[in-house]
Amino acid sequence: MNPPLPGSIDFVLEDGAAPALPPPPSPLHARLLGVAAQHQPDDRKLSAMELNMDEMLSAGERVLNGGLEDEEQPAAVNGTDSELPLPPVETPHQGRESILMSELGKEGMDVLAGLIRSEPVVNCDKAAAEDGADGKSNAESHSLTINEFTEEQLYCELLYQTHHPLGNDVSDANQGQIFDFLKTAFRIDDKKHEEKKNEAKIKDKPDVKLNLEIIEVRDLKSSETSGTSAVYYLKNQPDNKAESDVQHDKKIPVWNEKGSLPISDKENDALIVEIWKYAEEVPNASPSSNKTVKDKIGTLKNMAKGLVLNSKNADRKCSGIAEILIKDIPSGAMDEWIPLKKEQKKARGEVHVLLSLGTSRDVQVGCKEHRRLVRVLVRSELENRAKAPFTWDGRLSDTAEQVLTQHRAHASLDESHVQLARWAGFCDQHEETPFNFHVLEAMLKKLTTTQDGAHRTFANHEAKVFWDANRNLLPTCLKFIRFLFKMSNSYGNAMEAQLSSMLRILAILIEIKPPEDIDMFPSYKYTWLKTDHGHNSKLKRKVLDAIKHSAREWIEERFAKIEFGEEEKEDNPQCWAILSKYKDGGVAKRKIKVQEIANPKALLSCYNNEIPGLKECVLSSSFHDEQFKCLDIQYSKVVLQVFDNKVNQVVRPLVLSICNSLKKYDPKDKEPDPQNKSTDLVCLYFTLKNFNEFEDTYFHGEKVKCSDFHNWFARGVSQWLDITLLKAMNMIKAAVELDQLEPLDDVKFSSSAVDVLGIFDMLEKDLRALKWPDEKDEFPLMAKLVKSITACTKHYADQIRQKVVKVTDLPGDYEIQLCTAINNIEHILVEGLEPLMKKLNVEALFMTLTKIRSHIPECHKGLKVLSRVVDAAENADQKMMEIVQEVSEKILKVVRENQSLSPTRFMSPISPINIHLGVLKRQLSKHNYHRAITFIWESIVELIKQIVDTTHMEDKPPGFYKNLKKSLEFFESAFSRESLAFKNGELLEATKTILETLSKNSIDPVHKFYLERLVVQGKVDDYDKRGQINVLLQFQEKSLKIEILNVRNLRTRSKEGDCSPYVRIDLIPKQNFPDSNKKLKTKIQKRSLKNCATFEEYFEIAMADGSENMENALVHLVVKDYNRFGHNMVIGETLVRFDKINRDYANKAFADVPQMELPLIDLVDVPQDLVRIKKSKTCDTVTDLDTIATNESTGTLN
Repeated sequence: MNPPLPGSIDFVLEDGAAPALPPPPSPLHARLLGVAAQHQPDDRKLSAMELNMDEMLSAGERVLNGGLEDEEQPAAVNGTDSELPLPPVETPHQGRESILMSELGKEGMDVLAGLIRSEPVVNCDKAAAEDGADGKSNAESHSLTINEFTEEQLYCELLYQTHHPLGNDVSDANQGQIFDFLKTAFRIDDKKHEEKKNEAKIKDKPDVKLNLEIIEVRDLKSSETSGTSAVYYLKNQPDNKAESDVQHDKKIPVWNEKGSLPISDKENDALIVEIWKYAEEVPNASPSSNKTVKDKIGTLKNMAKGLVLNSKNADRKCSGIAEILIKDIPSGAMDEWIPLKKEQKKARGEVHVLLSLGTSRDVQVGCKEHRRLVRVLVRSELENRAKAPFTWDGRLSDTAEQVLTQHRAHASLDESHVQLARWAGFCDQHEETPFNFHVLEAMLKKLTTTQDGAHRTFANHEAKVFWDANRNLLPTCLKFIRFLFKMSNSYGNAMEAQLSSMLRILAILIEIKPPEDIDMFPSYKYTWLKTDHGHNSKLKRKVLDAIKHSAREWIEERFAKIEFGEEEKEDNPQCWAILSKYKDGGVAKRKIKVQEIANPKALLSCYNNEIPGLKECVLSSSFHDEQFKCLDIQYSKVVLQVFDNKVNQVVRPLVLSICNSLKKYDPKDKEPDPQNKSTDLVCLYFTLKNFNEFEDTYFHGEKVKCSDFHNWFARGVSQWLDITLLKAMNMIKAAVELDQLEPLDDVKFSSSAVDVLGIFDMLEKDLRALKWPDEKDEFPLMAKLVKSITACTKHYADQIRQKVVKVTDLPGDYEIQLCTAINNIEHILVEGLEPLMKKLNVEALFMTLTKIRSHIPECHKGLKVLSRVVDAAENADQKMMEIVQEVSEKILKVVRENQSLSPTRFMSPISPINIHLGVLKRQLSKHNYHRAITFIWESIVELIKQIVDTTHMEDKPPGFYKNLKKSLEFFESAFSRESLAFKNGELLEATKTILETLSKNSIDPVHKFYLERLVVQGKVDDYDKRGQINVLLQFQEKSLKIEILNVRNLRTRSKEGDCSPYVRIDLIPKQNFPDSNKKLKTKIQKRSLKNCATFEEYFEIAMADGSENMENALVHLVVKDYNRFGHNMVIGETLVRFDKINRDYANKAFADVPQMELPLIDLVDVPQDLVRIKKSKTCDTVTDLDTIATNESTGTLN
């Protein structure tokens, strides 16, 4: 059995109508083929016939468009129409058109024009309507119209469908059960039921049809997947065939094409689906009512090509056949893979089909009936089960499901129709009796989501049904949100799940845009909801309004229920009466005003207690934030915004009124605030500050109503700080009066110092707790606090001084009390004032105000106050240091009395210095003791330097300077470790150097000179180096072995840049190494290239016993540039201490000793103290000193 050709016209089935038989080839088609055969050249067969057919069709198109194309029209002469006719010019196109006109004739051309211009889609429903215009079918005789039908008519229709069920899953046994169910659900009495039942029986049986969808095919051979089409028909009606498009996909052919076939014998008929493979790729005809003439010509070409293939018996073969019995199809849809069979071959492949039974009833009427039916069944289910709100799970009884399935089949509804009808019916009933939101959520997701996960697009009539249903659902959702705040206390897991599902439903609806002509929020359904956005605003805005309304109702009710205690009730009956109106009449009747409250202090106390509860309420409501996240709404933030507005509305005027009524602060007034209004204001300030800080965690710096709450309290906080200072002064005075100046355990200060620091800390914490956000406004408060602290410091010092005077007037030893008093003042300055200034960041604030002082004139006065405060702190510290100096003078007096500074007098445990130091160390605090030691140590260094400067010209013996040196070493060991920042470090080093020189023999100054040169050598950088020298040094068997390896990177003094270097070797001091007095030097390396020279010369110097361990002994290496006709120029020198020579290689071979790379440095000036010693002493080394001085000036050495 051959299928219809792919080039033939496809029959598109609309609204589930049965397909009509495809028309046979018209006479026009035969005439077209004949014309093509006559005009083909002799040398071409089928291809020529196709070409001529294309040309003829193109010519037909030009004929329909008005004859010749624009470029083929005769040209005008000189731009105007010519009066004389031009001779005809026949083009190839014009010749073909003439042939086509002569062969087909005018009638044939008219028919051709009709084919080209007509819709190539056969509407089977329209054809059937035209064929049956004489009368209606049996199935249509009982159908209901779209605009008119009642619930009673729907009941009659359901009885008819129960009498004539569709599908293999129904039986006559449960008909009675269905009748009883329908009677109960529709609330029909027995009499009317029998009447409607008899009416349904006498109606004719419905015309049944098979609705099908050919989806795809799989598991075919790879060679059979390309060029595949599906042909389907009923077995008893083989002539009524329909075919899908040809799929050229080489992997899996997919069609998703729908159709329907009329059924005459449900028991014996079967559906046949054939899969065909075409050898030649054939383009599909794509019928569309919106095609242009050119597209329709292409469709006609494909149709003609199919006719040609049919005439030549085109190459095609059947890949397999699937068969499904009609009696096996259930009343619902059948979605299955059917195996393909092939004659005398093994079955291979499956075809995916979606099948359902139906009738030819109007689909829109069926949809409306189905919506009404769903609502009736849901209502009946809820009445029978008597479920509590939000608990029904949406499951209908089995009988109800059977009724819905049969109605769906009779109305030929697809899945989308059923989903929309269920959604509308459930939403309509949900408005009357709310049930589980999970049911609606699942239905909505399925309804609005396509198979590929995208949002479904509704047709106009579907969109109206969909949004009408949503309009009935939304009031319940918004009311749920309205009472959510009040339900929080009794909120459970069940309500949590309901809220989550409801919000997900709203999230889906927000993403879909409703039609503009639908009023989604009619005012009569939202009388409780006040909005400034109009009733037709967006859904998300309505959700926000509902949240705000819920929070507003709660907070107004809470503030309305403020109750005072019995004492306030008696003292202020007017206030109690006003609040009673609140309590009795409710919030809606009357709003309270601040001016009506006679006792504002009582209100301050109430708000101090109530506002922290708002924070806890917001925190508890943050439980819903995760649920509202699907709507991109932070529930707790919206609630907090409502609370913020309410607090600003109620508290702000109250605070401003109280601050304006405060009396100006007077320091002489013993009770500046007898009613403690400023204290209550500050407590409310801290309450609002905590509330505002909590708001910042949500708004992140975004300005809200209460963001500037600190400005409400400016005057009250300033007066409160003044009052705090007065209280602090009184507390300090009481603390000093109670102090006995006895040190506390493990510390050197007494109780009053601890109390004052506590007062400072209290003042600092009070200001920091304010957290004033504006630097300009914060400065006056900061200046007040700093001024208060310095005033308290001065006040405490004065009180301690008065306390000491009183104590010293009494007989006895008061050394401990005096030290304790010093420690107290020092403790306040060091541990109190300075760290507090750092905590308050006074310096940074000072710099900020300095930058903006030109813009803010008010800052000038503040800067002046701040500078005065800082100066006061410095003066206090200076006075403290003066006291320490007075204590230290006792020790310095002992040192000055002993000009010889004999160390034995100072080292004795019973010496006056040790006794005084012991007293200071025991009685003073650690910090004060170190400050005293530092001052004493600096004074002693200056004293010893003064002694050296006045005695070195008096020719004192070295022993005098040795004693002086030992005394200095004793004082340094005693004081330097315990002193603080030592300021005379350079003076101490210079004094030690002079004493070191003066306390040794006459030859020692030269040695000292080289040691100083060694220090310079250690500090030289690469830029100042004169080159490098590599050597090997080893102590072994009472000798010093030296090997000069090479010199590199020499910086010569000659203009030519080359040099002839050699190296001279000395040991210092020379008097300790007689063998080194011999001239030890290397050979001269003449004209060395690149300022590098290699020597590799070995020297060995004999050493006396123990001389290798001599302290500060040096190896002196001098590199010179040989000049035959002048002086040898010194290139550089280097020094190596004996203790830097590695003793680990003393017993190893000389070749194993590691190299030493030493820097060469330039010569330095002779120290002035060496010159001074040379002038004041006569010794045998004067010649050496003169030689050194001469070489320093000429730049040469021997």
